[in-house]
Amino acid sequence: MRGRLRQRVRPAWPRFGRLRPIATGAATLAACAGADRLWGPALRDWVVGLGMDGERAALIASLLVAGGAALLASALAGIVGARAGAALGFLAIGLGPFLWRAAHLETTPGLQASRDLQGWVLQPLGMLLLAAVAVIAGAAIGDRVRVDVRTLWRSLRRSRWRWVPVAVVAAAIPFAGAAAANALQNGPIGSLYSYRDPQPARAAGPVGARETVQASGTRSRIDHMTVGGRSVLVYLPAAYAADQQRRFAVVYLLHGFPGTVDQWLGSGAQVQGVLDQVIAAGTVPPLIAVMPDGNGSVSADSEWGDTARGDRVEDWLVRDVVPALDAGYRTRGAEFRGIAGLSSGGFGALNLAIRHPSTFRWAASYSGFLLARQDIFGAAWRANSPLLTAPSVPPAMRMPLFVVTGSDEQNYLGGAQRFATQLGGLGWTVDVEVVPGGHGWETWRAEMVRSFMQLGQLWGSPTSASPAGVPGPRHGN
Repeated sequence: MRGRLRQRVRPAWPRFGRLRPIATGAATLAACAGADRLWGPALRDWVVGLGMDGERAALIASLLVAGGAALLASALAGIVGARAGAALGFLAIGLGPFLWRAAHLETTPGLQASRDLQGWVLQPLGMLLLAAVAVIAGAAIGDRVRVDVRTLWRSLRRSRWRWVPVAVVAAAIPFAGAAAANALQNGPIGSLYSYRDPQPARAAGPVGARETVQASGTRSRIDHMTVGGRSVLVYLPAAYAADQQRRFAVVYLLHGFPGTVDQWLGSGAQVQGVLDQVIAAGTVPPLIAVMPDGNGSVSADSEWGDTARGDRVEDWLVRDVVPALDAGYRTRGAEFRGIAGLSSGGFGALNLAIRHPSTFRWAASYSGFLLARQDIFGAAWRANSPLLTAPSVPPAMRMPLFVVTGSDEQNYLGGAQRFATQLGGLGWTVDVEVVPGGHGWETWRAEMVRSFMQLGQLWGSPTSASPAGVPGPRHGN
């Protein structure tokens, strides 16, 4: 009886062990903040040096810090507090700053943008999924993964609603996974703003069309071609269907590496909406935009050339795609054919234009480099370096060049200025511009708009009449 009484009146103070996860979580959160302050800038600079833009660099750096803090804390103190603290740490150093930057983002100058509510929901969800992967991987090394799964399963078995969280997570993963992949590939901020018509009316396009978008009562569309077994996307302006006699200038758009033709249509470039707007605003006359696949069959990184590894992307584009496009669509000919690209595609655009001046009469580089890589071109690297080959082009064949870089791209600014100085001394017309930003889609989209402004000044408004005797198109009627 006395023992039972003593047990009843004993103070119910929590054991210190119950406070351990809380203390571990707080320490992990503090470690995330401290590590981000100490090593975050260096990590972001390192990721930028790998060729990524500032937004992706910030995301990857915050994931590395959160995962590393979870790993260290779980090894020293306990996995529960480590996971919670690292997750809160990612919210503090990763997701929170991202949302602040997104809320204060200045959208692309010269274009109308609307908030994409789906992007505002899915991009944070995708970033949280990446953080969960990083934290779990850091906290549950080796056998701890098995322990984590067992603990979760036991807790679910004790609950009558055990399948509800499982179902919610399973339903969210496909959407969050796509958003996570987009965040790593294109940067998370691009999905938050749409450059399409705020309320586009969609309609089914003709056979072979990817998408038809109604904008201000007219329709542009994306066609798909296959040339030599490789994919080519073709943007057709609204005027293409409206005036069956009209012929159009053509711009070839070259993606970077890693990249695909579909990236031009994704949340990063949004090229269809961009072109719809600059054409509707009269910045550039209605034109056809061609987006070929520049990935090599031997090695994906072809730099848009005929490589020492055996890829023949240059031959395919110049000898196969250009004639196929001219035969299939109402084009205006070489004098109204240009080429532009981003990053390695910017290098490819300048290289191909200078090597084939009778094929391309205007070229633009968005954050592109100017010297070929010897590991890709081998002994032909000098013959594929625009900085070295441009002086050999006859004066009568020299086309206007537009070179634009981001203000944060220190590795590209110096080369662009040297390129302009060297070629300007030889009589070339080279415009160099700098736009705010780094090596990413927000910068490239602004650079693309700037280049279209120059192109509109060069090409003006085409005549609506088709030259007599020219046969009609085979595709895209």
